Amino acid sequence: MIFSEMRRTYKQLMAIRDDDPAADSGDPPNSVINADLHAAARHMMTEISGTMPERLLTRTTVTVAGTADYVTLTSIGAMSKIARVACRPTGSSADPIQLRAVRQTSFLNLPAEGTPEVYARLADLLYVRPKPASSFDFIIDYVPDYSAIADNATITWLPTRHHEIIPVRAVLLRKRVLGDDTRGLQQTYDEMLAAVVADLAESIPDTGVNYDDNLGDFYE
Repeated sequence: MIFSEMRRTYKQLMAIRDDDPAADSGDPPNSVINADLHAAARHMMTEISGTMPERLLTRTTVTVAGTADYVTLTSIGAMSKIARVACRPTGSSADPIQLRAVRQTSFLNLPAEGTPEVYARLADLLYVRPKPASSFDFIIDYVPDYSAIADNATITWLPTRHHEIIPVRAVLLRKRVLGDDTRGLQQTYDEMLAAVVADLAESIPDTGVNYDDNLGDFYE
């Protein structure tokens, strides 16, 4: 389902005419509907990343010269969620060493230089300790922040068979704002969400990756 089709579904659920899909001046206008749909999609992405981040993980590798004690996260975005960080000497074929996420205040109890063991995230910087004495590759698995899509584009992180949950979620939120009765729509959404979670859970093994334990994404 492309984004403009989600907007059409939204209008059907809200009983709004769709005379001019490209430049609609209805009430609410397309700009408001688009904002509702993007908010609902962001919510869905958050739901999925919180329970099964493997579904959304993206990997990037950053090489850091020796004696540097931080990695710049510009390439992944400041709002992205880190699931895990591993490292190994540049050029090595050995298995990467997984780092633990800690508060930067814990660095005081670790050697200043050596093989990295832990990391602490501060905004768009990832500090490591001990800092490597030579060049290291840092392998970062992360969930990217939600990115709005164009009318003719489709969401890739959610199977097509579940795309209708996004306009349903968007209309549910709008009806709450308007004070409308949402009991029937809420039940529909809950059932659709349960189906999404069950469907995705079956296709992804439980690896225990989450953001609440020592693999978590801490911010200072």
